[in-house]
Amino acid sequence: MISVLQLGRVDYPTGLQLQQRLVEMRKNGQVGDVLLLLEHEPVITLGRNAKIANVIASPELL
Repeated sequence: MISVLQLGRVDYPTGLQLQQRLVEMRKNGQVGDVLLLLEHEPVITLGRNAKIANVIASPELL
């Protein structure tokens, strides 16, 4: 059986920390399989060669 955690909107560092804790607990046999259902704040990701000029939205909008 898989445990499902519906967390709503969670900031990225908090979600990552929770995932890391659950991985350790799973390795130690403290919890079974867990499915996290969550959402992060919107993020704009730029590739290595991208420039800020590639973002067409204004800083105020972002």
